[in-house]
Amino acid sequence: MRVNKTSKSGKAINHLRQTKNPKSRQGYVEKLEKLNSTQLRADDNDSSRLISIDIVYDKLQNMREEYKHFYSEEQNFEEAWSLLQDDPEHFIEHLIEIFEAHNHVVEALNEFDKIFETNHLDALIEFIKHYESDFHVLSILIQPDSSLRVRNRKLKEHFNKRPEAFTFLSKPGGFLRKLFDFYHKLKAIKPPTTQDEDQLAWYQGLFMDQKA
Repeated sequence: MRVNKTSKSGKAINHLRQTKNPKSRQGYVEKLEKLNSTQLRADDNDSSRLISIDIVYDKLQNMREEYKHFYSEEQNFEEAWSLLQDDPEHFIEHLIEIFEAHNHVVEALNEFDKIFETNHLDALIEFIKHYESDFHVLSILIQPDSSLRVRNRKLKEHFNKRPEAFTFLSKPGGFLRKLFDFYHKLKAIKPPTTQDEDQLAWYQGLFMDQKA
């Protein structure tokens, strides 16, 4: 009776040959690489999502801080504006306070625009330019950022000599009223909260597009 020598030993040898076969090994490696690349993409997506969420939260936090800064300065402007209306006998003193408050608002608005990706300061600059000749009469210089350079003693002299030259500031619908309205509208632009998932998702996409 002849024994089939290729039974167990032959199968082992064939398996070993298949393992050593470059084509077999290549197919095995390709399967592993495919699995690994799929897992890596999933890990990358999860990692990117976590990073992007962190970016959104940081951005929103900065927006809230700048909004608070602007809000505070705008409130000071409103208070100075109210004092001028309530106490016209000290018109010049309150007017100087208004101009100082305006300059602080301009600084805050500049930072506000940067973090909110807006251009409100440009609109303010264009608005104030329309009054350049009126301010010139009062020896007030409009700076490039729309802040006002005021010489207090000179301003008081102008008021004593020509109080009518100040009419454009305080008349109904005049410069100060329009400036008040401009700032008051901006105060209504509030940053989104982190509680609203739809807003977070929208800002996440926006910030990622900007970063790209």
